[in-house]
Amino acid sequence: AWLLQEVISCTFPSITISAYLSYAVLLVSVYQLTLAANLDGYWRIISYIMVIGYFFAPIAIWHLCKQTHDQPDLITPLEKKNE
Repeated sequence: AWLLQEVISCTFPSITISAYLSYAVLLVSVYQLTLAANLDGYWRIISYIMVIGYFFAPIAIWHLCKQTHDQPDLITPLEKKNE
């Protein structure tokens, strides 16, 4: 995760800043909505776990896509046969 942040922060510092600001707005929104909906105990924990998931999911998806597309041997046998 830190490598992705280093690459993005060196290449696109404004994207990193806006991403963290957007996440901060999401945190405040989830907190306010859990208070407004009177979510207590188990439901409040689920809300916060979802917010944590929203932070880590894009990073995991990026790593998955990068690892998938970095491997040149992902050609199916039919495609190799037609070359």
